[in-house]
Amino acid sequence: MITELSFGPHYPTLLNPLDKTIAATEHHYYKYQYFLSVVPTIYSKGTAALQEIYTDPQHARTNRNLVITNQYAATSSADVLPESPYFIPGIFFKYNIEPILLLVSEERSSFLALLMRLVNTVSGVMVTGGWLYQMAGWAGQLLLRRRREKSEGMLNGRHFAED
Repeated sequence: MITELSFGPHYPTLLNPLDKTIAATEHHYYKYQYFLSVVPTIYSKGTAALQEIYTDPQHARTNRNLVITNQYAATSSADVLPESPYFIPGIFFKYNIEPILLLVSEERSSFLALLMRLVNTVSGVMVTGGWLYQMAGWAGQLLLRRRREKSEGMLNGRHFAED
């Protein structure tokens, strides 16, 4: 049973993949192996805390609105082992520290920004709908014109055949 496994301090909304993991087996020699990809992460509340990392990195570590921690992704495998002194049963963790840094910033937008996003979304939907309506109209006119030409050609062809 893994109650909690983390690499660094906890921050809000972080859900580690192996927290509260339970595995059981009937065999005496069994191996659980977890492969972890650890990503360094900086979590901040607001852009001011995030800018502090660049201006004063030493003071940034003591800022309450800034958490320097790690996240990870996990894959696992489990195997029954032969009873032999060459194999060791247990739970094993193999991890790689990824060469990237993830910045997670929690920001609140103003009401005006929300209003602008809504206007942009609605206007985009309306423009796209207008284009689709216009293209459907053009396609309908094209099909109608082809049907007329085809029916007129058939009538003219019959007329000549009767003469």
